[in-house]
Amino acid sequence: HITSPALFRKWAGIVAISGALERKVWVRTKGSELYPNLYTIFVAPPGVGKTEAVWRVRSLWESLEDHHIAGSSVTKASLIDSLAEAERKIVRPENNPPVFSFNSLQIASNELGVLLPAYDNEFMNALTDLYDGKNYSERRRTAKINIQIKHPNLTILAGCTPGYLRETLPPGAWDQGFLSRVLLIYSGETELRSLFDEEEVNQELNQALKDKLKQISELMGRFVFAKEAAEFIDKWHLGGQEPKPDHPRLAHYCTRRTAHLLKLSMVASASSRLDLRITLDDIKLALDWLIEAEFYMADIFK
Repeated sequence: HITSPALFRKWAGIVAISGALERKVWVRTKGSELYPNLYTIFVAPPGVGKTEAVWRVRSLWESLEDHHIAGSSVTKASLIDSLAEAERKIVRPENNPPVFSFNSLQIASNELGVLLPAYDNEFMNALTDLYDGKNYSERRRTAKINIQIKHPNLTILAGCTPGYLRETLPPGAWDQGFLSRVLLIYSGETELRSLFDEEEVNQELNQALKDKLKQISELMGRFVFAKEAAEFIDKWHLGGQEPKPDHPRLAHYCTRRTAHLLKLSMVASASSRLDLRITLDDIKLALDWLIEAEFYMADIFK
């Protein structure tokens, strides 16, 4: 039992699966691939339990062989260097090509303020480019460095207070690409416990979680939509995507809700089965996750 709010515990599980899937799976829509990586920020007043949820996700990721986890404090340069070094090569002799390669990095940072101590437009733009998994290149004249990352994959989980978002990010930041790609998970729920409670770790359950995540991390290939699932998500996408957040600062976020739902649908499928199929139930579960998170998002700005 941990004292993090139920919403944080749920999203910790979602993000853990997202990071484990890396770029090994995808859906294809509108002629391009979309990967399940997420940028997720737990937002809550101090003492609510953000850190506890974040470090548990980090612990799960660390149990996965060959996965790369960044340090909690990274500059833009050190993040790009870490991602360039985080090369993954998966050999599949029966496939063409027989070697599947990409660069994948997970970040689990207790405090977003450590990762982004100030608003840095250049850093934000780099994070935006990496989120979409497109070719990333960077030159540094001082060290004569030329970095090329053809297939990047970055998953981020961090925590912060509502005050950090209000005070550190200028109003214009909410109109930029980075924040439209971020899922802000807000909770003010607190649970007081005795100062002398000893937490008992259920080792059997802990190991079962790690074993399940390892199975999920071995999935590879394109997710296929069941007919009714494809019809449902297309109808929702074309029909106004209701219910929709109406806070002005979430206007640009709303333009990316379909992409968020597609990513969450892959996570929902992988959490229950290993057949690379997205069913109607998976889509509905993913939409429930999204709408529940969005219900609390506007509270950040109060």
